[in-house]
This record gives sequence, structure tokens and C-alpha cells, in this order.
Amino acid sequence: MSKSLGKILQRLRKEQGMNQEELSRGLCSITTLSRFESGEREPDQILFESLVSRLGKDSTKWELILSENDKRLLEKRNYIEYLIKTNQWEEVEKEIKGYKKFTGVSKTLHEQYQLFIQALLDQHNGEFEQALNQCKLALEKTKIVLK
Repeated sequence: MSKSLGKILQRLRKEQGMNQEELSRGLCSITTLSRFESGEREPDQILFESLVSRLGKDSTKWELILSENDKRLLEKRNYIEYLIKTNQWEEVEKEIKGYKKFTGVSKTLHEQYQLFIQALLDQHNGEFEQALNQCKLALEKTKIVLK
């Protein structure tokens, strides 16, 4: 079963016998860590690496703590982002269809990622109003609303 980065942090924290206060001290609030662990939010890369390091793990090898489904999902995202950077837009469209089939990940974050990628596709196709609407929908997934 796939887990969010927060669930991975929670598992590692419990394995270390650490409470949320000890792990989050000086890095983020207990509330923020709690939101990560519940899957409500995802930590950014720098914060994730800092938390993983505090847990005694090598943050450059964090892929070793991911499930196989998480690894495939990460590979798929990395490939989609490579395609975007290299302007292979037809391939992006194909890959995002395959991405939509992934299950077991945070539904909100999964949907948000799809919306952002669709917004990039819409922007590339000159559909700027649609791209903006996709971004708004994506941001609403994390309770951020543009007016």
C-alpha cells in the first residue's frame, strides 16, 4: 500500500520512539507535522530531508523507505516532469492518463498533481483560461483559494 511522505515520517518517528514535539522542534510546528502525518499536507523537500535526517536516516536514500507503489509513482512523476522540461507535450498527455490509474496515494494530493499537470498542458495548448481554472481547482485541494 502506498503511503504519503507524512505516513513514512510517522512510521519512522514511532520506530525511533520519538514524539511529534521532539521531531518537529526547531523545524516546524507540531500542528504542521501532525498534518503531514495525517496526509492532509505534504512536506516540501528541504523540510522532509531535515525531518528524515533527525530520525537518523540518510535523506539522500529516502527512496529505500518507500513502498514499490510509491517508487513507481515517483518514477512516473519524475518522467512526466522530464517530458515537460523537454517539451514533449504529446507524451505528457499519454503519461498523465497512466498516472491517473495509480491508487493508494493521498486522493487530494493525487488529484492536485493531475490538475497542475493538466494546467500545464492547457497553457501549452494556448487554453489560458482553462489552465487558470485548473490551477484554481488544484489550489482549492489544499484549501488555498484564488479570488
